[in-house]
Amino acid sequence: MSATEERREEARRHETLLKLLTEAERQIMEGRADPELLEAVRRLRPDEAAYFIYELEDDLKRGHLGSRPLRALLKVEEAAMPSLAEYVRQVAGVEVPLRARRGWADKVIEVLRGLPVVGGFEEARQKGLDEFLYVLREGYAAGVVSWERFKEALRHVPLRELLGRHNESPWYLDFVEAAASVPGSYLHVHVVRDDEHESIDIDGILLPVQKGADNKIWHLLKGAISPPDEFMFDEVKGRQYVWLWWD
Repeated sequence: MSATEERREEARRHETLLKLLTEAERQIMEGRADPELLEAVRRLRPDEAAYFIYELEDDLKRGHLGSRPLRALLKVEEAAMPSLAEYVRQVAGVEVPLRARRGWADKVIEVLRGLPVVGGFEEARQKGLDEFLYVLREGYAAGVVSWERFKEALRHVPLRELLGRHNESPWYLDFVEAAASVPGSYLHVHVVRDDEHESIDIDGILLPVQKGADNKIWHLLKGAISPPDEFMFDEVKGRQYVWLWWD
């Protein structure tokens, strides 16, 4: 298939996806989810399913859903979850929970707690640190984390958390796939747990300059809504990296 044919195929699939999204919203608001709709959702590719669920929830959350529409929404989401969980298992080698009990963010923060805490990126570079936190307090952690450490934390993160994006960044799933595919990668993450919600954000990545990394960079840029706010070369422990970060 030529590049032109591939673009046409992607455009056709995207148009079909938007039609499916419209139909799903209509059925959910009527409090139903027909078998044909659920089967169409099960056939979505992982990247399409992630987009579908994100957009579906984003559109529907603007209005209050009653009990029947909410049950219909859950059925539609559950149709896509198994393939997404399998996708994460294949690309990252991690079994992520489809859902998680309250307190999962505390478990993630506990995994990160052993990292040194510094005042910022400049101090971390002066001390020769590759992994570090610049915020660590009750219910909140932020910093640069190696893929190996993040992979351990990922076992506690509910799948739903990976189906979003930070502002105009790539999908969290794109960050995870890139870091898992290029050995020696690091992720810039935020983890929050307060009285009202728990969340994890991935808004940046350090990719080693090596064969195959260029494809992952292109995939990240393609999946983002806007270009990164920072895109530059960096050096970590004598090795050259590409840094991409979205504000």
